[in-house]
Amino acid sequence: MVANKSKNELFFLKAVFKTACYVGIFPLLTDGYTAKIHRVFSVVVILSCDKVEKRADNLIRTCIYIQAQTGDENASILANLAKDLRPKFSAAGFFDINQRILPTFFSNLSTYLIIILQFKFSSL
Repeated sequence: MVANKSKNELFFLKAVFKTACYVGIFPLLTDGYTAKIHRVFSVVVILSCDKVEKRADNLIRTCIYIQAQTGDENASILANLAKDLRPKFSAAGFFDINQRILPTFFSNLSTYLIIILQFKFSSL
């Protein structure tokens, strides 16, 4: 049981580290194109996850509309199946990844950059 717990903790730490790298926290310490690519990639991933969730919701609404218009039982079954299998993206279960995370992402990014600039100016 103890070995399993330590494996879970190690997996959790790896997931947090990978998430932090993909979100763009660690690359901000580097200069050059790598940090910019990570920030752009993070925004692209967030927008892609949000688009998938919206398409799934659109599929559910379309199935419900078809079932209401035609009375087809298969559309109702498909709508229920789509509701059960609706995709949700999260960062290791801590928060959902969708467009609502973008303001938080940019707010934290700008705060972090201001702090870095303050440290660089204080060292001059």
